[in-house]
Amino acid sequence: DFATGDDQIVDEYDFVVIGAGSAGAVVANRLSEIKSWKILLLEAGGGETIHTEVAGFQYTAIRLGASWDYMTEKHEDGITSTNQKNGQVYWPRGKILGGSSSINALIYTRGNKRDYDSWKEQGNPGWSYEDVLQYFKKSEDQRTENLVDSEFHSTGGPLSVEQAVVDLPMIQDCINACSKILSYNPDYNGEKQTGCFFHQLTRRDGLRCSTAKAYLKPMRSNLHVSPFSHVQKILIDPETKTAKGVLYKKNGKSMTVKARKEVILSAGAVASPQ
Repeated sequence: DFATGDDQIVDEYDFVVIGAGSAGAVVANRLSEIKSWKILLLEAGGGETIHTEVAGFQYTAIRLGASWDYMTEKHEDGITSTNQKNGQVYWPRGKILGGSSSINALIYTRGNKRDYDSWKEQGNPGWSYEDVLQYFKKSEDQRTENLVDSEFHSTGGPLSVEQAVVDLPMIQDCINACSKILSYNPDYNGEKQTGCFFHQLTRRDGLRCSTAKAYLKPMRSNLHVSPFSHVQKILIDPETKTAKGVLYKKNGKSMTVKARKEVILSAGAVASPQ
C-alpha cells in the first residue's frame, strides 16, 4: 500500500509535492534520498487497481474515476473533431497515484535527439541529448534481451521496460510489409527513431509499471503519501512572496500543511497552470 495513514500525517514537512503523477512520484522519491528531509506527496486520486495493472483495462479504470474526465474545447470553426459528439474529444488525464502513467497505453518513447540539442542551443545548458541520456538510463530497467547491452539503455533502474513482441502471423506480416518501405528498427529509443518496430512498454512481468510502482514502492520512511487529497490553494507568505504551505481537502475536510523549504507543483500539464 502506497498510502500513509492519516494519523501519521504531520503539520509541517520540508517539501510538499502536489501531484503524485508521472513527474511528482519521481520528484518525491528523489527528495527522500536525503534522509534528514521530510516529504509529503499529495494526490487527488486514489491508488492503482487491477484495472490499471492489466494493459487494456485502463479504459475501465478511466471510467471508474482514475481520470479527470477532461473534454477538449469545441472549436467555433466546426472543423476540429467533427466526427465526435459536440465536436469534442475525451482527453483522459490521470487522477490516481502514478498519474497518466497509470492509465496510458504503456508506450515508452523518448524525445528526439534533435529536440534536446535544440534546447541547449537556445541557452539551456544541461539539456542536450548527451546530458539527458544518462538520466534516461539511470531510471531504466531494460528487460529486452537484445537491448540490455546497448549504449542507449541500462538495467537496474526503478522503471521496468519490456519490448512488446506479439507472436501472431498477422502482426509479423504487418512488420514485413512496413519493412518494404521503411527499414526495420530494433530500437526506436536508440540511434534513430524512424522505421517500423515493436513498441517498448513500461511493463514489469506483463503488468503495468507506472511511476507509482517504480518510485513509490517501497517507500522510504521520510516520505509520506496522502491520496484523495485535492489541493485547493498554495499558501503564499505575504512578506517573502514565497510558498509556505498548502490548503487541501480530504474526506470532506479542509486541511493545511506547512513547507519549511519548498512547495513543488507537479499537478500535470492541465492542472499545474490552474
